[in-house]
Amino acid sequence: MSDVLGPDEERFRALADSAPVLIWMSETAGRGVYFNRAWLDFTGRPLEREVGEGWLEILHPDDKGQLDAAFEAFQARRPFQIQFRLRRKDDVWRWMLNTGKPRFTPEGVFAGYTGSCVDITERFEAEEEARRQLRLMRTITDNAAEALFLMDAQRRISFVNPAAERMFGWPAEELAGKDLHDALHYQYPDGRPFPIEECPLNGILSTRSTLREHEDVFFRRDGSRVDVLCSVAPILSGDGVDGAVLVVHDITEQKRVEAGILQANQELVAALNEREVLLKEVHHRVKNNLQVVVSLLRLQASRLRDETGVDALRESLNRVSAMSTIHELLYRSTTLADIDFAEVLRTLTANLHDAYGLSEDRVVSVVEAAEPVPVSMDAAVPLALIANELISNAFKHAFPGGATGEVRVGLARQGDTAVLRVADTGPGFTPPPRRSSLGIMLVDRLVRQISGRLDLEPPPGTRYRLTFSLE
Repeated sequence: MSDVLGPDEERFRALADSAPVLIWMSETAGRGVYFNRAWLDFTGRPLEREVGEGWLEILHPDDKGQLDAAFEAFQARRPFQIQFRLRRKDDVWRWMLNTGKPRFTPEGVFAGYTGSCVDITERFEAEEEARRQLRLMRTITDNAAEALFLMDAQRRISFVNPAAERMFGWPAEELAGKDLHDALHYQYPDGRPFPIEECPLNGILSTRSTLREHEDVFFRRDGSRVDVLCSVAPILSGDGVDGAVLVVHDITEQKRVEAGILQANQELVAALNEREVLLKEVHHRVKNNLQVVVSLLRLQASRLRDETGVDALRESLNRVSAMSTIHELLYRSTTLADIDFAEVLRTLTANLHDAYGLSEDRVVSVVEAAEPVPVSMDAAVPLALIANELISNAFKHAFPGGATGEVRVGLARQGDTAVLRVADTGPGFTPPPRRSSLGIMLVDRLVRQISGRLDLEPPPGTRYRLTFSLE
């Protein structure tokens, strides 16, 4: 080594051996002539194995192409910086940032290279994870059906996804940097200018609040109108606001259909003057329409192979069927002011028992209603939907694994109120049912709608008690 290194290089070696980073030195042909103590401690190899091209033995095979850039720099006598993996003495591969600089004698003669390797494994892995997350987010945004916008604190658009380009007819590069309000939200539906001060989306940046499912009107590049349902959330940074993210759903077709339905209903009411025959016809048509929806849901369910999707469609089908039962019974009823809910329960329970394919020798369903219990038209539908959810839950969950048992549905008047009970002989809920499930959330809302009270009574089995007013 002393034949290769001069006095200055010997002094350098002494300093380098005390340095915490991996330091190397090459001669003019590029072969290694020196590796410091930190390098040798890292590799667990003696200096004799590293010099020349020996150090290449610990270079990851997939990273040898990185040396091409170093070779080109070497030929041009210019600094270089490359990344590669080196095998540590415990056989673990570590990412290194290798920086090399040419060195010259006092006379300006090229003497080789001096360089250092810094372990950047943690940084590299963090950057790789960030890149993976970015790719994931890009995949999500590129394939989202909703239009997505990012805007800065000055409402300037910084990002739009492909759905936004299609929805509003603007290429992303032309929207970039534009004020979102000026580009898409600049006027009222009647054509009047829409001042930014009146824009609810603008307030998000100042109030740092979130706006959810806000109906509004945006405009395409060609000036045509788009009815939208949008949600806006601020992007917070410490005590400040960096911008906001806007999610936009096109509800133009939905609004058109709603307007058409509204117009059709208005025309129907005006033509028939809301007489008894009108009400019967309405119930008949609603029932028929609901039956069409039931048929479509049943057809869709038959084409699905995903069990979760089939279950969701089946639950929707049962809910629509429950509403259809109400309108069928109202159509057949001699009075349109109210409906016998005991008859509703008998029909509903029988239909659900068949829908879940339950045999009487496995699960017995009993409806106990000694007398008619008339309920108003306004209360009939929510009550039917509540009963549908409670009875469906009993049929679905009370008797797992082919167990047998009984589902008992009771209805009784108590003065100006009535009590609906749904009980099964199953093991009961362990733990109690989640309040966040769609069925339970629907029941909770409907119970509040009719100003009722729903109680889950203690075991045995699962027993629900619904008390509601008949007034």
